[in-house]
Amino acid sequence: MSIRRSGDDAPPKVTTNSAGRNAGGHEYGIVVYSHLEQDNAQLEKLRSLSHTMSDLGERVLVLPARKMKAFQEAAEKLAYAMMFGKVDVELKRMTELPVWGEQPKAQGNGIVLPTFSVSPLAYISQVGEHLLTLPQHLEPFAVGYTAAVTGKSANSSEGEKGGDAFTAMWLSKLARGTADLYVSQILSIPRLGELGAKQLIADIEYLVNVLQALGVTPHPKLMQCVEALGATEEESKATTKEGGNLQLLKAIGIKRGF
Repeated sequence: MSIRRSGDDAPPKVTTNSAGRNAGGHEYGIVVYSHLEQDNAQLEKLRSLSHTMSDLGERVLVLPARKMKAFQEAAEKLAYAMMFGKVDVELKRMTELPVWGEQPKAQGNGIVLPTFSVSPLAYISQVGEHLLTLPQHLEPFAVGYTAAVTGKSANSSEGEKGGDAFTAMWLSKLARGTADLYVSQILSIPRLGELGAKQLIADIEYLVNVLQALGVTPHPKLMQCVEALGATEEESKATTKEGGNLQLLKAIGIKRGF
């Protein structure tokens, strides 16, 4: 409801304040006219009324609200499954690669040839390329999300922030899912040779670089895997004694024959 002082030709200035969250956990806001900001009692009444009106629909229409929430959750699961499908397929194939058990080969005279820098394998390159395309696929949906949640145009500053938050939310979910599955698959590799460990380090570091390029903080377990894969036997044993993620470090050490 608009409030204006008598004789005031200019519309009163307004600001939008956060009023809280309703029963469904959704944040809502109220429009506050400048002269109400000086009256805490009236402002608190306005907040209380806004809370009641925002929560009314979910309290009165309980069954429709539950069905809408279930529909939303199902839609989000489907969207996640579609975006994560490529990652799932590629990572579940990686354990079958023979490279993981490889050791440096010695020539007939017993001299072991030096190993040079390795490039990421095709499976992780496919995962990285897929993740890098996700922002452009999410962009059209970010526009609709912004309009629905903020009521602002996607071209406005508030709309841009809302769209960025939507994309960041999904990228964070997918990055966490990728890291969890990747670590799980790494622990499913039967044996890790010296060359296999070096290859896996290169693959993990590539994925970390992709996530950083997307503005997502890589999961700590990825870097713990890199540390465990690059450690000597003495360093590995010392690390597991000192603390940290003992289960992960010990598991990788065992696969390396430590």
